[in-house]
Order: sequence, then C-alpha cells, then structure tokens
Amino acid sequence: MVLSGHNHYYARAVVEGIQHITTGGGGVSLDTPDPTQLFIVNTKKSLEFCKIEIKNDFLLFSVISNIGVKLDSLTIYETPNSEVIDHRNNNPTDPAISNYPNPFNPNTIIMFEHPHDGKMEASIYSVTGAKIKTLATEFRRKDKYSITWDGTNDSGSKMAPGVYFVKIIMKDMVMVQNLMLIQ
Repeated sequence: MVLSGHNHYYARAVVEGIQHITTGGGGVSLDTPDPTQLFIVNTKKSLEFCKIEIKNDFLLFSVISNIGVKLDSLTIYETPNSEVIDHRNNNPTDPAISNYPNPFNPNTIIMFEHPHDGKMEASIYSVTGAKIKTLATEFRRKDKYSITWDGTNDSGSKMAPGVYFVKIIMKDMVMVQNLMLIQ
C-alpha cells in the first residue's frame, strides 16, 4: 500500500495489485479526483480522515468524512506464505464486481451489481491504460448483471495473453477488476 498526501480529497487506485491512496486534510484541493481514470477504485470530493489499524496478521484501512460517514474501507491480510492479499470490506453500500474464470481462455464472464438506475459503460483496458474494447454503453436498471469478454479488441482481433482490466463506470462510481488472459 502506498499512502500520499496533499490532494485534500480522497482517491484510491489499484495498479498491478498495489493500493495507491491519496488523501489530505483541509484547504483547497490541488487535484479534483476523476472517477473515470483507469485504475481508480473510489474517489470522494470531501474532507476526510484516514484510520489505519494493524491487528495480528491484517491491516484495516478506513476513510471517514468530517461528519462521521464511512467513505471507503479495505482490509489487507498477510497469508502464511507472506503473500499479501487485499479486498474491500463487505460494506452493503459497496458495489460488487468479479469475473469467472480468472485466469481465462477464451472467455470470461464479468459479474457486477448496478446499484442504481442510470447509464453505465463497461470497457477493457491494457496494463498501459489503452482502451482495448467497449463491452457496453447503455442505460441499466438497478440489478445484478453479467457481460462476457471473448479476449478480443474492438476490431475483433484476439488479444495477446496477459493482464487486462475491466472498468465499469456508473454515475458517480467506478469499479475495476483485473482479468488474466492465458494461452
């Protein structure tokens, strides 16, 4: 996990499995968080406080607004083989995203929860941030959905094996999930 300050708003991104958290105190924002940027998991344009607790083999990270509302949280666990695994806490207001199988070839099913009626866009990106394919751009009702990615780009060409990201943008929230295409 990487913590940095001087943004004065909250932003969390996951890049190559590393949580990047930018947070600050009060004052004028130096950079307004943009939820449409690749790898952004959560952003809040508000004053906030960060709370970090270390208990035995896990770290609890919480972001709390200046009026006491929990804005974001995650837990990082250390496994017996010292591999670090992170995941979002089971917060009922957090949308869910997953895919199966992962790793995959030739297809993976991306499952997600659309927490409110509105427009959504689901796209596939490379690790360099290049948009590979738009899977959907449409209005969706509040519900659970699945979309299949066949490992191709917008032109229909098969992509090389590697790590890709699906990014789903909805109203004021963004979900990102990593996908591993294998031979």
